[in-house]
Parts: sequence; structure tokens; C-alpha cells
Amino acid sequence: MGPVCACGPYVPSRMCMRAPYHLLDTFQACVCRPCSLAGAIAALVRDLSSSDTSTQAHAAEKLGDFLGENTGNQDAVAAAGAIGPLVQLLSSDSTGLQIRAVRALAKLAEGHTGNKTAIAAAGAIAPLVGLLRSDDANVHIRAAATLGILARKHMGNKGAIAAAGAIRPLVQLLNSSSAPVQAVAAATLNVCAAGHAGNQDVLAAAGAIRPLVALLSSNSADVQSAAAAALGSLAEDHTSNQIVIAAAGAIGPLVQVLSSSPTEAQVNAAFALGHLAFMQLDNQNAIGAAGAIRPLVQLLSSTSENVKYAVDALIAIVFDHPENKRAAVAAGAPAALERLFRSADIEVAEIAREAHAALS
Repeated sequence: MGPVCACGPYVPSRMCMRAPYHLLDTFQACVCRPCSLAGAIAALVRDLSSSDTSTQAHAAEKLGDFLGENTGNQDAVAAAGAIGPLVQLLSSDSTGLQIRAVRALAKLAEGHTGNKTAIAAAGAIAPLVGLLRSDDANVHIRAAATLGILARKHMGNKGAIAAAGAIRPLVQLLNSSSAPVQAVAAATLNVCAAGHAGNQDVLAAAGAIRPLVALLSSNSADVQSAAAAALGSLAEDHTSNQIVIAAAGAIGPLVQVLSSSPTEAQVNAAFALGHLAFMQLDNQNAIGAAGAIRPLVQLLSSTSENVKYAVDALIAIVFDHPENKRAAVAAGAPAALERLFRSADIEVAEIAREAHAALS
């Protein structure tokens, strides 16, 4: 018996004989009936609930392959009802199934607010948090990354992830011997803390600050970058965290990252130093004394699209601080900022003017 078309019986053709899944690779319509791509997706979604583990695994993998970063594909797969069955697979006894389900959910959620909401509503957060404790590094690193995707720019999910108990196991992963695990855990903690005062408190109470400071001295630039970003998000508009992070010894290592790491890590170090300095005279003093101003001014000449964080940091460090202003001027900050006046990014040009005025 030949393969069954997603729409029902048909006269087999050469393409259809390769099974409906082939449509997800070719993006072509089935030539036997107008079932097209929607029928192939529906067939895969049904297979997610099969009693056969290999069939489920194949369906989850094909859906993950198909999703890519295409909003139309994300909409189509979600509309076909894939989210619920994928969430169910998170509780499978099969590690392979768990990995494929996590991957597909991550791709459904990436950059798609509606799917992030739907995935959380389908109950994905609790099993994903459970997978953070998996003995398989591939499972817990993917679970951590997916929680980060669900939390990014989604305040409801940030709170739900913390409420589900994700913060402590994520903090524990910071102590992993694996640099990729450390980087993903730090990145997810960063997303959870960003703009969420409640989570800033939860992370601090869970002991996140000291291991994050320690990771600033990692041999991995990715780990340094993620740790710096997380510390910046913890410090943002949070006085007690600003004080605790500085007391934990973060300023010296952040200046080191600012001075010698790849640009992304430097930008995140600048982000952290800026939030540590904001309205904190003791931190402004320590940051200036640690030698941050010259490498920060050098970063102003970066081509990074996130150079605005360096400008913001400079404003915070020199604000109402004559000694730091003099150091910034001596390091060439006025000329570097004047070059940014011509930036194609209007926001960068505006804050560059603000920083230039702050030096006068």
C-alpha cells in the first residue's frame, strides 16, 4: 500500500510517492490534489501523537527543519495544532524525543510573540524547567536556551519562568564545567532579569551574582559576554544589586573584558559598567580608578550596532563627576562622540550629542 495523502485517497504521482513530508523540503504543492503544504504539516502534526516513538521523532524533527526563522511557517505550524503535542513530548522518556520537541518549540517561539504566549499557555514552561535538571547536557542546554527565547521581550513569560522555579537550576548551571552550558545559562538569566524588577530580586536571592562575576574571568569570550550582560541587567535601576555586584568584585574584571575581549563582550561590559555607575558615586569612583574610561572611549569607534551602550555607559560614568569627565576628555571622547553625530542610527546620534554635552 502506498503512502496516504494528507487530504485522503489520491492517484499516486512521483512526488507524492516520496511521502507528504517531502513537501516541507520542496515547498511545492501536491500534484494529486490541492492538499499542498498544509496537508503535509497536518500529517506531521498527527504523527506527533503516534504511538510509535520513531514516528514522533521524525515528525518533530521535520517540523523543526521546516520552521527555520520564517514567520509564515511559524504561523502555519501553530495553526495546525502542533504546540500541544510538542509540549506533551517534553515529558517523554526518550531523550531524543525531548531534544527534537524542544528544538521545534524554540523555532516556533523565536521572534514570535503570539507563539511564545501560546506555548506558555499550553504548559511548556514547567516541563522545560524540569529538563534543566536533566543529566544529558544536550537536553538542559536546549531547555535553557528555549526558556530564554520564551522570556525575551515577553514580560508575562519572564514572570512565569521564575515562578516555575527556573532561576535556581539556571544559577546551578553557571557552575557547569562546560563553557557552552555556562554561556546559555547566563544568557537566559540575562533575559529573565532584563526589565523585570521582581526577577532581579529573585536572581540576586538565588545567588546568581557571585558565579556571574566569576565567569567574567572565563577563557571563553561567549561566557564573558553573557555574564557581563546578565550583570548589567541585574544592576539596571536596582540600587542594592549595584552595590552587591560591585562588592562582589565585578568592576575590575568588567574593565578587563572591556579592554581586551571581542567587540560583543566589550559592548556588554560597557552595558554593565554603565548600569553599575548610574547614580552611584562610589561605583563611578571605582570604575574610573579601574581604568575603564580609555577603553570605553576606544569602543566609541566600534562599528557595532550596539555602540549606543558604550555611549550610555560614558554618560553614567561622567555624570556629575569632574574627575571622570577630565579623564574622558583626555582620552579623546569629544572627537569620538562628534563622529557619532553623523551616525545613520538616529538614536545613537542623539545620545552621542547628550554625552558630548555631559562632558562640558
